[in-house]
Amino acid sequence: FVLTALLVLFLFIGNGGYGDMNLRSRSSAIGVTKNDLGEFVIPRLTPQVLTIGSYKVFYMLPYNTKKSGIKGILVHFHACGHRGADLFILPEDRIIVHEALERGLAVVSMNSLNESTGCWQTIDGNDITKPKFDDAKTLAKENTIYEWKKLVGMERNNDIPIMVMGASNFVFYAWKAMKVHAVASYVMGFGGRMGGFFEKDADRKHDEPEYELPNAVIFIYLAESDAGSDLGFYTDWLRYWVGITSKLIDVKPHTFTAQTCDRTIPELGYIKCNQLIQFIDKNYPHLFEKKDGSSYTPAFKHEDWKHALLQSGLLVPDNNNFGKNIPTLSFEGHSWIYESVVEELNTVVGMNEMISAGKEEVLDFLMCHSEIGPCS
Repeated sequence: FVLTALLVLFLFIGNGGYGDMNLRSRSSAIGVTKNDLGEFVIPRLTPQVLTIGSYKVFYMLPYNTKKSGIKGILVHFHACGHRGADLFILPEDRIIVHEALERGLAVVSMNSLNESTGCWQTIDGNDITKPKFDDAKTLAKENTIYEWKKLVGMERNNDIPIMVMGASNFVFYAWKAMKVHAVASYVMGFGGRMGGFFEKDADRKHDEPEYELPNAVIFIYLAESDAGSDLGFYTDWLRYWVGITSKLIDVKPHTFTAQTCDRTIPELGYIKCNQLIQFIDKNYPHLFEKKDGSSYTPAFKHEDWKHALLQSGLLVPDNNNFGKNIPTLSFEGHSWIYESVVEELNTVVGMNEMISAGKEEVLDFLMCHSEIGPCS
């Protein structure tokens, strides 16, 4: 009986995943560490925090770069049930942040107005629910990103481009609040319409957008999700109906073992990763839909995952200093180590919002269409 053979999980990651941290990261003394296996990995990051008007803003500026040399601003919009700090703490997210910082980009991630749900909301011509919060209107009225630029000493960088990234559909409304050059949309499934493109009806070809649209949009989806066919349609729709550049990429699987767990979650470490896998296999084997461990019930869909992770005794709150105003627990009230494992488990089955796979292709695309990087 070989335990590892039973516990091979598929994690969707391509050529731009965490396995490629061998050049840029290894040559930098900032933002990297070594895990138990001696590999260079990205630990938790520590953002700065500002309260600007109605928003709590988490951010990091590029490593060893003068403010006058910052190439662009990457603004992230989290999915429901998250907060701005998650981008810098959760494993898939922080790998993307590190790559962006190394490329000379400032990274900004805010809490949504509705902090009880963690959802971004806005009201457009199609909206019959009339949500209480309108983030697009508030961000525009308070000029949040410009105010942030002033507070961090970047107000003279008038021409610096803004790129938007996120797992929220709000990325398709963000340009109501700011001038956006390019968008990266991470999706595990796609429903609804991109109402932010048109004020009245996104399905009517002759409607004119009220706001200036971005130059380009890239979609990133997990290969096992149901998003591919829908996104292929939207990619064509953007080119033909809207007239902006669009691209669709998917990410590929690779195995998730104690070794890869140690790479993505070095704060847990190889020994505890292995102990966790053994505990789940012994006590909760039904969570694996196939006996070889290649498929299982997504963590967020099965209450037994919560029991398994908590009863393992391995995911207790740690003593890491997160800094002033950084939440010590996740949005759901769990330890960050718990949420990090859940993120990796959900990534395995294509049900996580963010993924580091393809990060280089995504950032190349954003920077190209913001005219601050080469276009291949």
